[in-house]
Amino acid sequence: MTCRIDPGPYEAELAAASQRAAGGALPPQLKLLAERHLDRLSTLVETMRMAGVDEDLVRHSVREIIDSYETQLVDALLRLSEESR
Repeated sequence: MTCRIDPGPYEAELAAASQRAAGGALPPQLKLLAERHLDRLSTLVETMRMAGVDEDLVRHSVREIIDSYETQLVDALLRLSEESR
């Protein structure tokens, strides 16, 4: 049995990834990155739903994107830290 996906948690998931990576201090330069990932999540979920994809697979796909976002966010934060030295 699968659960319906509530579109609201995407923002919470991205915020949590940002919190883990940036410690709650997301630099303004990275807001575009966050917005881009949220757009991708929304597009992915809508496309998969329209195609009749199982909710479990949708959830798995969303998790992979959020993990990718966190990796990219950490990489960007490290670059910003290096640039500020």
